[in-house]
Amino acid sequence: MQKRFTVLLITILALGCFVSTAWAEMKVAFVDVAEVFDKYEKTKEADKRLSEVGKNKQALRDSYVQDIRRMQDELVVLSNDKKAGKQEQIDKKIRELKQFDDQVRKELREERDEAIKGIIEEIDKKVTAIGKAGNYDMVINSRLLLYKNDAFDITQDVMTQLNKEYKK
Repeated sequence: MQKRFTVLLITILALGCFVSTAWAEMKVAFVDVAEVFDKYEKTKEADKRLSEVGKNKQALRDSYVQDIRRMQDELVVLSNDKKAGKQEQIDKKIRELKQFDDQVRKELREERDEAIKGIIEEIDKKVTAIGKAGNYDMVINSRLLLYKNDAFDITQDVMTQLNKEYKK
């Protein structure tokens, strides 16, 4: 039993030395993907575009709300026998507004998700290309690190190359 323990201990120590030597020879970098995403010109343009679409949809929504308010104002001056019909029109318009709101939220969310997905894919490709070009064994997202030496940070390189290529 003691022999097995000794052999196991020697094996673990030898393996530990091998792994630590292999790890020390690795070329590793990190990148702040969130920073790259936020500072990427394509992200900024997508945000502007989505904001414009949102403003246009808000203008349409405002017209629904104005129609409902106008109809509610008309309801006050109507006779009791005509109020029921007008209230049905108001309720219908409110349902249309709710459907409009739901549809707009869904469309904007899908458009935003699609834009984000495309941008993240571009960032991933660029990080991979820089990693290969720099002969890195590994490029890690900086959010996963508790401590990092800034000498291994390639965030600025990724941002610069992405923005330069996007402007073309």
